[in-house]
Amino acid sequence: MSIRHLSRKSAVTIAAILLLLSAAPRITPQTSGAAKKYLKKLRQSTFRSIERLVDPVTGLPHDRMDAILLDIAPQLAFTRVCVPTTAKSQGATIEATSCPDAGCHRAGELGLKISYSTPPGNFASYNIEATSSFDVTRATYLELWAKGEKGGERFEVVLWSDRLGGFPGRPSSALLSVGRKWTRVRIPVQDFSSSNVALSRLFRLSFAFNDAIHPGGVVLIDQVNFVDADGNPVYIALDEDTNVTNIGLYMACLVGAVDSGIADPGDAVSKLARTLSSIERFEKFHGFPQTHNHVSSLRPGSGDRCISFVDQGYLAVGLMLVRQRFSQLASRASALLGAMEWSWFYDSAVGLPYGCRFPDGSASEFHYDFYAADSMLAHFIAIGADQMPAGSWNNLNRGADAPRCGNESFFTPGWQGGGLFMQFFPAIFIDDEGTLLRHSACAFVNDQVCYYKQLGSSAWGSSAVGIPPFACTYCGFGCDRDDVLTAHASVLALDCVERSSLVQNLRALEGLGGRESVAEGNETFDFGFRTSVNWRTREVGTAYFVLEQAMVFLSLCNNLNGNSIRQLVCQDPIARRARALIPEFRSTCAL
Repeated sequence: MSIRHLSRKSAVTIAAILLLLSAAPRITPQTSGAAKKYLKKLRQSTFRSIERLVDPVTGLPHDRMDAILLDIAPQLAFTRVCVPTTAKSQGATIEATSCPDAGCHRAGELGLKISYSTPPGNFASYNIEATSSFDVTRATYLELWAKGEKGGERFEVVLWSDRLGGFPGRPSSALLSVGRKWTRVRIPVQDFSSSNVALSRLFRLSFAFNDAIHPGGVVLIDQVNFVDADGNPVYIALDEDTNVTNIGLYMACLVGAVDSGIADPGDAVSKLARTLSSIERFEKFHGFPQTHNHVSSLRPGSGDRCISFVDQGYLAVGLMLVRQRFSQLASRASALLGAMEWSWFYDSAVGLPYGCRFPDGSASEFHYDFYAADSMLAHFIAIGADQMPAGSWNNLNRGADAPRCGNESFFTPGWQGGGLFMQFFPAIFIDDEGTLLRHSACAFVNDQVCYYKQLGSSAWGSSAVGIPPFACTYCGFGCDRDDVLTAHASVLALDCVERSSLVQNLRALEGLGGRESVAEGNETFDFGFRTSVNWRTREVGTAYFVLEQAMVFLSLCNNLNGNSIRQLVCQDPIARRARALIPEFRSTCAL
């Protein structure tokens, strides 16, 4: 989530920026019945995808959801391993594809088609793997539907609980032979226990082929689920890790959903109480949880130990919204906020916040020093909490970037910093109307609209995002890809474009395949826009990310609900104090 940079304060003055940005637009979104109806529907479908990303037991959102796996193996759709992998010996071949043809899927819109060849002495496998463990002890069967292209094809299903160990073996019930018609297969989950497999900590599900089973062919697999004795899918604790930004945004989205009339207040309070309980159980350092934590076990992530300044800001603003909207949860949210020691992040030697602190007390070498960046929210909150000097705001880099195509400059880092995400993300929560930040962001939007028109693209919207087709590679700071577009970039820009113009751009993204429906079992859903599209190749990212879906949803809540999210933040004591201490925000928040 966080974007790191090492530059120092620019010598460019505020007066110079004012001159550069004096012509930047201030466009009030116009009310168009058709456009408003479209945006309301998009708001609802986007919230639907956010809710699907949440673990029902811990109330924590997963980081991502893959549309293909949701169709074929829905319980494993939240793995952070972006693409299922194939493995094979030197003489074998295997090709696995998601197949939309009518004969490829028993339900939904896609099926898994595996073509394999395993000459004597060879093997091949298709593997769905998690970065952390998943627990299937609640299940009675592993159920799937399968058939062969010619009939007589054979393969085995293997569960692995030792990521680095050798082949664990498999029970005889997991050796499958298929005909040319769809057949439901049920493998007793407990049968795998005899194969040295720990069902409470699995890492991999494999469909495996070898010469002793069958030399080659094509098999089709669909509706892979762990089910109870009656065939109902059971809850699978998929213990991947998520970012605290995701958690803060999810809480904010529940607040926005209640204010939008698309979530029941009592139900939202129950869900938020569950989320708060998980946050309370996190291990904390100076009041802050580690940036990444596991969704099911709630353990700190074992990879990046960074406690990120920028990400803690989005967790904090979610708590601020909860205590402003729901009085019955206010004391719990306030206790978590009150424990956050923002001064721990402050480096008095340079007058800026560290990018990261670590559990052992050490700090990153880099600092957050950009004025128009996603880190601005945390800096604002730290000042409002009286734990960072208000004067540190003056140490932020206010340099300007020249436009590529438009007429006005805008604050650095602009295109290099990951696009519109950087300048607009904090403004979902901080009212910046009439400030230099709003002028800059609108000038950047104009530059993007002009630039993509110049390139010949039917749509615009560049921002930090996963690259199609699988969104495994993240294009953020320093990544300059003018072929990749994302819907969240243009929706963030609602303060600067008319609704009708925005809808026209979103429909162009739909025309590029950016809003395909998603199937889960026999149901099909509109989950809003997928992560990204390549307008040159027409490749579409298969994933949905909480970060991006939340930016779309909350921007729409502000636009359609009279800046409801910003107004709630404005009412919080932390925001009131920050506005009093930072001159440019003193006239914002028309309460």
